[in-house]
Amino acid sequence: MRNGNRIVVRDCFIHNVSGSGIIMGGGSSNNTIERNLISEFGDRGILVGSDNTEPQYMDGAQLNPEWHDSIGHVIRNNIVSNGQGAGIAFYSARDCIAVQNTITDVAQTMHACLLFNLSPKLITQQVGTWLALRSHQLCSHTDVVE
Repeated sequence: MRNGNRIVVRDCFIHNVSGSGIIMGGGSSNNTIERNLISEFGDRGILVGSDNTEPQYMDGAQLNPEWHDSIGHVIRNNIVSNGQGAGIAFYSARDCIAVQNTITDVAQTMHACLLFNLSPKLITQQVGTWLALRSHQLCSHTDVVE
């Protein structure tokens, strides 16, 4: 979803997708992702933000002057399992909360179970390098986060 506000994704079963299960990006704000089961995905289970949002989808300078892809989302009580990439990934996200999620058997071929990253779009090489050095991988694909 791009630039959506105050949307709730609740009680969904999302499975067998080649990409990400749920994506909230493009300047989206104040959305809730809760009580979903996301399994067997090829990229990221829940992606908060984006690594390829086009500028026309971002809010103007007054609403989103720092060009964050996602602002103020709540990600809670989801089960994310059996995926190639991160269980939950934050790309260029601000003021987002992830609580009481269960993440199992993810990051099988890339990322980490939780991934924090800055989108490569519209940033200088110096800023991109500085932030890339400060990205953290918090757990392996065999860990469970509750």
